[in-house]
Amino acid sequence: MPTWLPEFSRDAHPYGSLAFYPALSGGQPAAMDATPCGLAHSTESPNLPGYEGGATNPNFTIDPYRMARRQHVPANVGSRALRGSVAIACAAVQVEIVGYCDKATATKRGHMAYYLPDLGEAGLKYLAESLAIIGKACGIPATSSVKWKAYPASAGVDNGIRLSLAAFKSYAGWLGHQHAPDPNFHGDPGALNMTRVLQLMQPKPATQTLEMSWAAHARLRYVLGQTTFPTVGVLKVDTVTPWQQRMGTTDDGVVSNPSSLVAAVQAYLSDDSIGYSLKASGAWDTATRAACEDYLLNKNGAFTR
Repeated sequence: MPTWLPEFSRDAHPYGSLAFYPALSGGQPAAMDATPCGLAHSTESPNLPGYEGGATNPNFTIDPYRMARRQHVPANVGSRALRGSVAIACAAVQVEIVGYCDKATATKRGHMAYYLPDLGEAGLKYLAESLAIIGKACGIPATSSVKWKAYPASAGVDNGIRLSLAAFKSYAGWLGHQHAPDPNFHGDPGALNMTRVLQLMQPKPATQTLEMSWAAHARLRYVLGQTTFPTVGVLKVDTVTPWQQRMGTTDDGVVSNPSSLVAAVQAYLSDDSIGYSLKASGAWDTATRAACEDYLLNKNGAFTR
């Protein structure tokens, strides 16, 4: 597991060379478990707190409002934002999220702009991007199987969703402070939209970009069932969905009969009776044909000139 992540700025403690303080065991930084979970807190503040001079800091803090992220202690050691034993501290990579889960406190302080359950899409995307970086570095899957409660129902030792120490130490995925074992009783991060955050953390499918001649592009448009061809120099993005529907594949791109689909692609692309002479264009070589076939079998393909 890496120690410091380059995507996060190092937030140095003013009184020592380490950024704040890690959890300690025998006076030394306590090593993180080999397969930790990720655990989200909320700072209950509109900005980065001081963490009591390093007494209660997490591994990371993410500010989804100002698009800033900081790391306080190495990722391979426990941090101090959870109550209880070193065993608890070293079972989770801890992340504080700037904002409030307590609506009453946010309202009283005039900070409803930082109420996390109302965090907008841009903030959720930044949070998801930041958690995904941590998850990739620390081996934490972008999943969560627990119930996330709104505050104040999420608070208390007996909130109905808090894990045992054994379950906590074996958990794979993301939890909140509201799930951490006794003696923890905090209910943060409340009703933060973790469902959406986790959706945004999923890997995006790769997009193919192919350089094609006008003639090859025109032939492909025919294959896709599009009868209006572009003029020379006007190449627009096409999707393969019409082709899939025409050739018996499903809307989500699953090929029901791969061998017959490949054969059909090859037959269409080699049928000069269509009236577009790719040979005359000088572009219809083996590589171009293969690129066309790859595109037709890839729902996420796209054309650029």
